[in-house]
Amino acid sequence: KSSLEDTFSAPEYEERYCHKSGATKKPEWRRFVKTDMTALAKKYMDLDARWMYFPPVLVLLKIVALIPVIFVEPRTFEQRLGCAIVQMATSLLLFSTTPYSSPIFMITLRVAEVHQNLLLGFQNLDLVVRNDSNDDLAGGMVAITAVYIVFSAIVFVITAVFPVVSRTLRMKNIKKILKGFGFKHAASISIFFDPTKYEGKSAKKYSLRVATILAPK
Repeated sequence: KSSLEDTFSAPEYEERYCHKSGATKKPEWRRFVKTDMTALAKKYMDLDARWMYFPPVLVLLKIVALIPVIFVEPRTFEQRLGCAIVQMATSLLLFSTTPYSSPIFMITLRVAEVHQNLLLGFQNLDLVVRNDSNDDLAGGMVAITAVYIVFSAIVFVITAVFPVVSRTLRMKNIKKILKGFGFKHAASISIFFDPTKYEGKSAKKYSLRVATILAPK
């Protein structure tokens, strides 16, 4: 904060980093969350600046969802109605807003809401079918959950496994490039050198002048 105050006056800072509405611009917000070392940083680092309060709202909705389950007589119309109201309120909130900056995370949240609503609907329909006949809709509920589990597994691979594998291969390629110049690691380079610019290229194609400058003495 002190460095910003030394560089910009308050009006200059607002003009550069804030919208006319007063909201923080996305580049400045990204910079802030990347450098924020506080304990609560993980709670809002993936959120848009305008939705910092969103996690407590979700927690509150989850607490409210427990009220009909705990305090209303089980397997009654009133209990199912209470669960449906809370579930619909949560779904409307997530489908009418975009609090998270990651499109994949928003899609995952919305698919989870669709899954919950389908299960709730099938449970109610299953009750009607059971009363009218000896059939049930257990197979349909299992199929819905299975599809959701497969979707979650795919998302996990894309967001968690793939970046790790990609980063490992990238570091391996960087080490190969550095080895072509005679370095074991980047710390042995006397000047700044960004090997990522040369990924996929052969070190033999570099000019003799660059190789001479970077070669260990």
